[in-house]
Amino acid sequence: MPTSAVYNHKVKILFFEGFGELATLQSTIHDIWARWCSGTLGASTLMYSTSAVLETWPMPPVTDELERAGERYATLRDEIRAQESAGLTDLYNRFHDPADTSGRLEALRGLHRELDLTVLRAYEWTDIDLGLDFRDVGYLPANDRVRLTVSERARAELLKRLTDLNLERHAQEAAMGTK
Repeated sequence: MPTSAVYNHKVKILFFEGFGELATLQSTIHDIWARWCSGTLGASTLMYSTSAVLETWPMPPVTDELERAGERYATLRDEIRAQESAGLTDLYNRFHDPADTSGRLEALRGLHRELDLTVLRAYEWTDIDLGLDFRDVGYLPANDRVRLTVSERARAELLKRLTDLNLERHAQEAAMGTK
């Protein structure tokens, strides 16, 4: 990060060695967990809390496949942002707009789908059909409610499995005396 920048106290800066963690945290699977564990600011702005979300997130093992998927995704996302002088908010507003069918954005959506499937494989949850599509979600204002996301059935199953995994890991840590 540039040393000349001044960051708001709510900005979260995470340091990782590679792209596997980025792939996982960028996935729809993590987004579902984050929205379930976080509060909101106003009607819809997610207030991501590292203690409520990141520390309870049952991270899958980082695999070589996750590293590659994360690197491809980050590279294309950064290329699009640089070419279009777009910030992340602008880019993701377009990402979730089904009317925006530009080739580069469609490629990014394709990599995002691949990234989500790679995260499922890291968890060994290949039996879940995400049903990824543009859907109206009730937690956002009417002018911003369409998102590229999983089906409600997949969301419920993912939350169940993530919660079970979180509880299992917590019990293991408690038994070892680390938490």
